[in-house]
Amino acid sequence: MTYIFTSVTDKPINAEELRQTAINSASGAIVVFTGNVRNHDNNKDVKSLDYEIHPSAADVIKNIAGEICDEYDLQSLIMVHRYGMLQ
Repeated sequence: MTYIFTSVTDKPINAEELRQTAINSASGAIVVFTGNVRNHDNNKDVKSLDYEIHPSAADVIKNIAGEICDEYDLQSLIMVHRYGMLQ
């Protein structure tokens, strides 16, 4: 059975904690992607980003996760998207 966890949050994301929940003896690898606010965009300084979400974001992410697991026969998939002010 595939383990799927999805979330949309305005709280900081602990990638290591989430990685630990994805560990599965049937899997040979765990891939982690984290996005970071870079300090520039088109030669302009960036201090922060304010991410907004669509009201259906949680449902859309959940559906995408299910499709990915079905297509690639994954053992687990965790998708967490943060919104709000990020520095």
